[in-house]
Parts: sequence; C-alpha cells; structure tokens
Amino acid sequence: MAALFIELIGLLYALIDQDLIFIVTASIIILTHLFLSSQKQLKPIFKLLFPGVILIYFTGSFFNFFTETSEYDSLLHFFSGFVVSLLFASLILKKSKSKKQKSQIFMIIAFGFLIGAAWEIFEVAADPFVIPEIGDTNDTVLDLIMDTLGAAVAALLAPIIFKK
Repeated sequence: MAALFIELIGLLYALIDQDLIFIVTASIIILTHLFLSSQKQLKPIFKLLFPGVILIYFTGSFFNFFTETSEYDSLLHFFSGFVVSLLFASLILKKSKSKKQKSQIFMIIAFGFLIGAAWEIFEVAADPFVIPEIGDTNDTVLDLIMDTLGAAVAALLAPIIFKK
C-alpha cells in the first residue's frame, strides 16, 4: 500500500507541475501496479522498484537535475529500462517452460530496447508542445543505450531474482 501511495503522490506532483512526461510515467506505473495486483501477479520486488522510478523522477524534477546534468537523465533511463525489462522477465519466465536461456535473455533485452524506443518517439512527439529542453539526437541515442544497458542487467539478473 505504501508503494501505491508514493506512486500517487508522484502523479499529484506531476499534475501540479504540469509535467507531461512525469504524468505519463506515473500513470503507466500506477496502472501497471493496479492491474498486476488485481491479477495477483505483482512480485514483491516491484513494490520497491515502481516507487523507485517515481522517486528518481521526482528528485530530478524537483531539484532540476535533468536540466543541470545529463547523467541524471541517463540514470533514470538505465533504471527505467531495468524495471520495465525485469517486469517483462517476471511474466515470461513464469510462463515459459523452455530452458532456452539465451533466447529469453535476448527477448528481455529486445523488449527493453523496444519500450525505450517507443518512449523516445513519445518524447520527440511531445517536444514541441511541452518540453523544449528534452535534447537532441545525441541525447536520444544515449537514452536508448542506457535503456538497453538496464534491460541487459535485468535479463542477466532475472533468472536469479525469479528462480523457483
């Protein structure tokens, strides 16, 4: 319950701050949390990781770390790539009876990259309207690299974290 409370406070802050990217991020996390909880598929680790994404974003937004340093944005992309890929891994490893670990690792990394690419498309589409400081092509490439690195770490740790 505390995790969901932190997520909701993050969404409230994003709405007050009128930060479209944060609003979308918090909304996706809250909806995922609620859906997986209702399906009884939310692993306990995500009760730490979901609020972690919110807290990293909130801290960066509140203290202007995103505009002061690109490293903070890289941290957020790495952590988000890790969390979304670990979530995907928790779902496919549970359902997969296959022992093809290499193909599962590839699928997890590819999923993290795909979500990162979709997010970058969203940022570019939103850029002219709300977030002129998002960055350039170099920022997008770095973001995708960090999303993919986070996904790779998740893919390597997932079999250990979710072992039966």
